[in-house]
Amino acid sequence: MTLLRKKIIWFISSIIILIGLLALLLFSLLHTSLDELNGEGYIEDIYVSTNNKYQAVTYVWSEGGATVGFSQRVGINSVHDYGVEFSDQTIYWQYPAGDPLAVKWKDDNTIIINNILNFRRVKLANKP
Repeated sequence: MTLLRKKIIWFISSIIILIGLLALLLFSLLHTSLDELNGEGYIEDIYVSTNNKYQAVTYVWSEGGATVGFSQRVGINSVHDYGVEFSDQTIYWQYPAGDPLAVKWKDDNTIIINNILNFRRVKLANKP
């Protein structure tokens, strides 16, 4: 291999690695897990399940000041006489915030958000 060819291969490899590292950095900055949103925001409304054991709470918040719009999320809380099974588990996040969220309980364990998304409490509470 000639010296020029080795330099070209090294240069292209370096650029590919640099692009990969930049993509990884960008993904890590933009990626948000729903668990990171627990406890964030101001309460908009509370929806109680049909068996009165769970609450779906809608929140709105902004973390970026004037340059970033508002977000909306829905968190689920358990409401039991014997204590809390789980508290403020985020199950839905919307950015940017639009119209108020349409939330309703289909039955004791299923919630419908914006007429599209269905969530079951069993998955939320990590029960078998």
